[in-house]
Amino acid sequence: MKKDKKKVFVTGASGFVGRHWCKKLLTEGNTVYAIDLKKTYKDLLKFNNFHFYKRSVFDYKLVQRLVKKNRSNMSFCWDSISK
Repeated sequence: MKKDKKKVFVTGASGFVGRHWCKKLLTEGNTVYAIDLKKTYKDLLKFNNFHFYKRSVFDYKLVQRLVKKNRSNMSFCWDSISK
């Protein structure tokens, strides 16, 4: 059975869970829009369907624009929020 390709918005993409989740989604052929305050890993940048934004998840306008523009599913991967 053929899987439909999805557009997925992932927060916390530079963390342990977020990074591995992004990699799994990408290897399945999905498009990933990732956001995190930290740098992303080079192994994810080799995917043409990976779009990384070094910004805060609290940047409401960016999050709203990305989700609305791409009609993507959302996935949140974070363990803590520091001020």
